[in-house]
Amino acid sequence: MLFRKRQQLAICLLGAMFIGDFIFFGYIPLRTRLTDLESKRSAKQAAITKAAAEKNRLPVIKQQLIQLQATVGNFEGAIPRQRDLGDFVQKIGGIMSNHDLKDQVIQPSEQVTVKGLNCIRIRMQCKGGLKQIFGFFKQLQSIDRMVRVEEIKLLTDGGFTGQISMEAKVTIYYQDQTGKG
Repeated sequence: MLFRKRQQLAICLLGAMFIGDFIFFGYIPLRTRLTDLESKRSAKQAAITKAAAEKNRLPVIKQQLIQLQATVGNFEGAIPRQRDLGDFVQKIGGIMSNHDLKDQVIQPSEQVTVKGLNCIRIRMQCKGGLKQIFGFFKQLQSIDRMVRVEEIKLLTDGGFTGQISMEAKVTIYYQDQTGKG
């Protein structure tokens, strides 16, 4: 009987050892690995979902890029590597003459350099009709050089003649000779 009890106890201990071995060396590591794999799978699924959503936005972004490229155009070409101030003043005078603007004054003033980009401020004055002045600014936009209009003053002559005096301050740009910028 004592032998039988010892035998039953040994079998129970052996069974407990097998169960403990299974739990500690089989089930727990596999369960941990399964949890890790499930979290990785969830993360990958989220990345796939995000990529699918971004893929749907791609045509919109591409269209925006095309519009920006059209807006910016040839930015580098619009900022020449030479000063060419005389050429610019001659173009402005020609545009003013094309629009029959009188009493033309085109006067360069200060020059400022910022990070290899040189800026020349220019003061312009002329007189003419409102239609001619707006035509001048419209044609000014189409020249092949970057021009930033800083300030515009329009004053009537007070005599109901339709003549307007225009004074504008603009800035033109050019790159330094080293090509940095």
